[in-house]
Amino acid sequence: MDALTYEVPSQEDAHELLLFYLTLQNEQPYLHIYPDDALQSVEELQNYLHRLNQIGASRIVVAKESQRIIGCVTVEALTLPDQCGVGELGISVLKEYRDRGIGTRLMREVLSWAAGNAHIHEIILHVADANRRAIHVYTELGFTIEDCEAWDSGTTHGTLCMRIDVAS
Repeated sequence: MDALTYEVPSQEDAHELLLFYLTLQNEQPYLHIYPDDALQSVEELQNYLHRLNQIGASRIVVAKESQRIIGCVTVEALTLPDQCGVGELGISVLKEYRDRGIGTRLMREVLSWAAGNAHIHEIILHVADANRRAIHVYTELGFTIEDCEAWDSGTTHGTLCMRIDVAS
């Protein structure tokens, strides 16, 4: 295995990121891939990356082996008035690369970024309640289980809501 790198992707990474998302959809068709609207073309994904890199309250970090993207974590600033300062986290690692600490490293990268970011004071995430390994990792990183209804108007059956305070 080549050495892994962890970085904020540029617009030039859009093609590889699109391949990553498409592979992930095939591996886990039930998984909600975020952002839905950026998955249609390389150009739309380039625009998304440009927009995300301009927003101080949002972040994307990818894990690469050579130039292939094998993992991705996003923190997207929520936009409702009562959610100011809250970012929602999404993370995925390709199946063949799981259980190697890649997801944990991606999480540490965005938590470190968030701790120094004046725009984000809290990060939330949703996780399947059956995904005990992920819940264990999130708990080890400092996330706590919360009441989903406090910040979710959709259905949450089978889902846990977790949060972490990252304000410095």
